[in-house]
Amino acid sequence: MKKITLLLVFVAASLAVSAQIPMGTKYVGGSVGFNSSKSTAKNAEAVTSYSLSPEVGYFFMENMAAGLRLGINGSSQKDNFSSTAFGVGAYVRKFWNASDNLHIFVGLGVDYAAGTVKDETPINGPDQKLNTFGAGLDLGLWYHLSERWSLVGRIGTLGFSSTSNPDNDQVGSTDFGLNVNTLGNPFSIGVYYSF
Repeated sequence: MKKITLLLVFVAASLAVSAQIPMGTKYVGGSVGFNSSKSTAKNAEAVTSYSLSPEVGYFFMENMAAGLRLGINGSSQKDNFSSTAFGVGAYVRKFWNASDNLHIFVGLGVDYAAGTVKDETPINGPDQKLNTFGAGLDLGLWYHLSERWSLVGRIGTLGFSSTSNPDNDQVGSTDFGLNVNTLGNPFSIGVYYSF
């Protein structure tokens, strides 16, 4: 028990004395993603997905940042279907210092995306338009590689999203969930340049 207490005191002291991210710091960056998965079923076709998410941010207070992000993503499966979506989001993040180079953050964000699913199979019918609204809390890490370059990763999300079709009120879904893990899906990582 003594060792755990000493460890907690050490961690708390290191959080209190490590470097802050100063007010006025700006950053640009984002993340890219690619995934391909294939079922082992006979004659299965691979599903390929991609994402691009550039963003900009500004520390309006010491260890407090606000940012805007764009989202472009899509997926396809040979002759069966393809989807594309474009979105925009905003967030506010609070940072705590774990060391001189590592910061832990919690962020509150909202996102909106509009997209189209083109289904080539006769079973599922015509193309569909989809609108998605989401909000959530993110847990993440910001690691300084150098004075200007950093890696930023989200390691957990508690969120809500709602998807609807503006042309068909029978199509839609609502999701609420918690995803927390270590270096697995849905972990995402990006690169930032600060100035």
